[in-house]
Amino acid sequence: MLNSVVPINTSNSVELEFTKRSDFDFNQRSSSTIVFYAVAWPMLFLAWDFHHKEPVFCWLMALNFSLISIARYFISRVSRDTYEKNPNVWRRAYIAMIFSHAFLWSFLCFIANFDPIFKELQLTINILSAGIASASVSAISCKYRVSQLYICIILLPTNIFLIMGEHTWPLALTVLFFGLYLMLVCHRSHEEYLRNFNIEWSLTEKQAELTTFSQTDFLTKTYNRMFFNDKIINQWLLAEKNQRQIALLMIDLDNFKAINDKYGHLFGDKCLIHAADVIRSIVRRKSDMLVRFGGEEFVVILPQADIETARKIAEKIRCALCTKPFQSDDTKTLLTASIGVCATRPDGDDYNVLLQKADEALYKAKKNGRNRVEIAELNQCR
Repeated sequence: MLNSVVPINTSNSVELEFTKRSDFDFNQRSSSTIVFYAVAWPMLFLAWDFHHKEPVFCWLMALNFSLISIARYFISRVSRDTYEKNPNVWRRAYIAMIFSHAFLWSFLCFIANFDPIFKELQLTINILSAGIASASVSAISCKYRVSQLYICIILLPTNIFLIMGEHTWPLALTVLFFGLYLMLVCHRSHEEYLRNFNIEWSLTEKQAELTTFSQTDFLTKTYNRMFFNDKIINQWLLAEKNQRQIALLMIDLDNFKAINDKYGHLFGDKCLIHAADVIRSIVRRKSDMLVRFGGEEFVVILPQADIETARKIAEKIRCALCTKPFQSDDTKTLLTASIGVCATRPDGDDYNVLLQKADEALYKAKKNGRNRVEIAELNQCR
């Protein structure tokens, strides 16, 4: 894979993100040359009326430039979803098209310098070649090796023959030093690109850490009430849009105040951590969300879950707490929980109806003796 030669001293995930970022920047920055290659040669030979002298060569070259430009255009328009399926195929195809344009222009530059028929176009094509090589420094330096090879393809073939000429070697030396200068500038440009990426990635990571910190309960490492307030609205609207059910479990540890009074708040905090771990071990789907709602109360959001699925999960949580006593040093205690369950398919109401019915079911579980699961009335909670 043609990519950065500057080492990235970070994790594999960052390297993959850098490759993806450089791919899309490479696509965007080089898109202007798609049109340039398609129109530069026709404009040149039409302006000099050269197509009257060599019509087959002129129009055949124009056709090749245009076909490659069309292929590049369609490859460049690929969506992010398509890219994600096979990024290596996209990358190789696009780089192949970039190099095809470069080889074709390099051939044109060679012909202009060594075929007397093209002598009147020589100066213009040489100037354009220098401009194309220079433009690659800023346009595609995000792909270091690609940009280096691109410059070589544009300048090197013609320069090899120039340096062997009796009268053209001074020009060849000039082009050689110009190419080396472009290589150096390209290297520095890539290092700057990489440095900016690392800074941006570091800021993104810090922002993600702050976001996670603001949404996480410090003690139990579950989500907190702030997270719940944001996500329940989103999940409710999503369920309404997709006509899917959404379920909610309200879990309250029984007689928790007595545990705090008997063993102290530090022991009580450890009990909360234990309870969160037990619940987390059962609520395993990536879409499920465990929230510390407040004090000794937890909430579980279950997207795309009906009332029977939610009831089974609630019962598993209750049984797991009963069968896994918490022990710290010489102190051991059994935690139980009362759980209220509700599931509904949103239809015009807001999420508070789900929260209210689950809370009513929780109150019913406590009223009926604790350590039990109660379900909200289905005719009230659809």
